[in-house]
Amino acid sequence: MPLFSINAKPKIALLSAFFAQCQQSGVRLIFSHGALNCRHQQSELSALLAPLKLRKREKKALINDALKPLFTYTLSPNDVHQAIKNETQPPLPSQICDACAPGVFQHYGYLVADQGWCSQCHGRGECLDVALIEYYRQCGIDDETINDHLPRKRWNSLDGGHPYAYQSLGEIKKQYQHVFQSASI
Repeated sequence: MPLFSINAKPKIALLSAFFAQCQQSGVRLIFSHGALNCRHQQSELSALLAPLKLRKREKKALINDALKPLFTYTLSPNDVHQAIKNETQPPLPSQICDACAPGVFQHYGYLVADQGWCSQCHGRGECLDVALIEYYRQCGIDDETINDHLPRKRWNSLDGGHPYAYQSLGEIKKQYQHVFQSASI
């Protein structure tokens, strides 16, 4: 029986094993900028699995346990520039981990990454706020200065604990005005 035969009822264990093998092999599901929110991604995944005629519980388990670990998000230069111009919370994930955006860490480096929650997979670890780091670089600030003197993510805890608060690029520039001024000299 072929794994994705529409005529036969698929075995969830086989599908789960197949997706686990995909994850081990480095296979990724890539979502476009239009699939930012979880509901849109969920509907795309549901449409992908619709021909299999799974029960609701089976489909939900397959999406959460097997497919979500394969999620990846692609950031285009246009997405980054849109986020730089936006003073409110950006329309794209604020913090991205290496697993969700392969290659981004190779381009920006771990020096400008910070501990946080990935906006895409919600895992905790080293994350990059790409739009913020790109904004700093456009202002002429080098990576060492970013690492030593500037926040490396816009979602920060105000008192070192909870709750987290969002800082816009304008607020960061105002608060760290001396760093931006010394970079423009």
